[in-house]
Amino acid sequence: DLVNANTKPIILLKCLILLPFAIKISKQKNNYTKWLLFLWISFALNKISSCYFRGQSLAEVPFQGAFIYDFALFYLVAYINPSVRQVEKAITYLGIASMIIYFLQYLLLPKPIVESLTSGWRAVNDAVEFDIQRFAVTGELIIFLYGLFSLNKYLLYKFKIDAIIVLLSFIITLLHGYRSLMLAYMFSCILLYFKVNSFKFNKNTLGIIFIVISIIYLINFTPIFDNVLSQISEKNTNQSELNLLELDRVIEWNYFYDNITKPWEWIFGAGFLGKNFTDTNLFFNWGDLGFIGLSFMGGIILTICWIRLLCLKINDNTKKFIYLQIFFVLIILSTLVLPTAFTNKNIVIEILAIYLGYKINICRFRICFIK
Repeated sequence: DLVNANTKPIILLKCLILLPFAIKISKQKNNYTKWLLFLWISFALNKISSCYFRGQSLAEVPFQGAFIYDFALFYLVAYINPSVRQVEKAITYLGIASMIIYFLQYLLLPKPIVESLTSGWRAVNDAVEFDIQRFAVTGELIIFLYGLFSLNKYLLYKFKIDAIIVLLSFIITLLHGYRSLMLAYMFSCILLYFKVNSFKFNKNTLGIIFIVISIIYLINFTPIFDNVLSQISEKNTNQSELNLLELDRVIEWNYFYDNITKPWEWIFGAGFLGKNFTDTNLFFNWGDLGFIGLSFMGGIILTICWIRLLCLKINDNTKKFIYLQIFFVLIILSTLVLPTAFTNKNIVIEILAIYLGYKINICRFRICFIK
């Protein structure tokens, strides 16, 4: 959460460049610009809370939680105004590139090539092997957005290449070793399937269920997954032996809950102050608590604005855009106990998806108006 002094000029420059686009696009009256404005207001109030209750320096406050500024990219994309087809092409190209980078890094381990390893937050010398394997590609949400996009296309048009992409994206969730991400992605794929098929069981449904069960069964006999699956099993066993109050996330919850006592801080947040509130050698990561952790640092109002942006209705009932709604479901579900929504520049991918929803709504409005 604390910004390196060398990156502060870059943050200021980025804000100055995006400001004219923000002013221009904000003049449009729609739910997307409205809720983005609410988000900026709540972020500003979070700065005031940080200064008043935590005694933060006015010179440092603008750079705390700097990842939030990535939401301003929406204005630039909206100004450039790419078509829906162009955005979906970008999703395809970025998704393929991210998958290639992910599998290439996996083959080259422990040699680091991706930022999450080279920057040191999963340093090879300090982390166990399994932790190193849980590296992330910058903007990694694009892989899952591309996976859902491909599944949507496969269900509609039955292109085999799309089925392969879905399988590869699912393999990546397994290699990550995050149980909540696996379950969230699996649930999202199942939900997408039944949304496209109107929740009707048929021969194709039974066939796909059989294939999925077969794949899961065969994975247990594939050497590449042995280490991941054994580590997950070991973690499940260790956690089952612990008392509820001894679980990491419960300890982190209690720490932040005990250190945020004023109603104003609950509403507007304590500020993104770094890893701790007090001078302690223990590490408490608010990101482990997902959106709950975000509400501690950024405030309940900012968290509501963020989730609301992900829940804005897409005014198009055609089945080809169902993947977009399911993608937002995936983000919310996977950010219950993981920092999926706000790490590794994932906000940039969220902005791409939010813009796509915005563009679809604008196009539908214009068509209805013409009619």
